[in-house]
Amino acid sequence: MKVIIDRDIPFVGGLLEPYAEVLYQRGELIDARAAADCDAMLIRTRTRCDAALLDSSRVRFIATATIGYDHIDTRYCREHAIEVRRAEGCNARGVLQWVAGALAHLLAADHLTPDRCTLGIVGVGHLWSDTPATGAFGCCAAIRRDRCARAAISFRSTSLPHAPTYLRSTPRSTTPHAAW
Repeated sequence: MKVIIDRDIPFVGGLLEPYAEVLYQRGELIDARAAADCDAMLIRTRTRCDAALLDSSRVRFIATATIGYDHIDTRYCREHAIEVRRAEGCNARGVLQWVAGALAHLLAADHLTPDRCTLGIVGVGHLWSDTPATGAFGCCAAIRRDRCARAAISFRSTSLPHAPTYLRSTPRSTTPHAAW
C-alpha cells in the first residue's frame, strides 16, 4: 500500500511507515502524477481532490485533516468507490477557547459579569454539542476559576431575540459544497 500525505499535517510523520510506503508532499503540490500509484491520501484543504487529480490514480481512500470537504468532489468519489473521511470537530476545543477569550474580553471591557448576560447561539455543531447547556460553557472556570465556575449564561433559544451577543456556528450538513 502507498499513501501520499500532506507534509504540513502536524504529528503525522512516522505513523504510517510501519504499515505502508509513505510519500510526503506539500499539499498544494499533490498532483495527478504524484497520486497516480497511491492507494490512499491524507490531505488538507490545499489539495483539491477531483477528476483531474484522481482519474489516473488508484486512490480508494481520502482522509482530510479538516472539518470541511469542499476541496473534495464527493460525488466523483462516490461514483468511483473512493471512501472519504474528515476530521469533524477537530478544532472545536480551539474554537471554544477562542470564544471564551473573546467573551472574557467583552465582559471585561463592558465591566459585566457572566451571570448578568445573555448569549445567543445560532446553529449547532461539535462545539456546542460538546458543551453543557447551562453554565459558562465549561470555559469560564478556566478564565476565572475563583468566580465563574458555575456562572449562568443563558443558552435558551427563547432568549435569542434579546441577546446582545450572538455566536454563529456553521450548521451540520451532509450536502456537498455548492461547487459540486
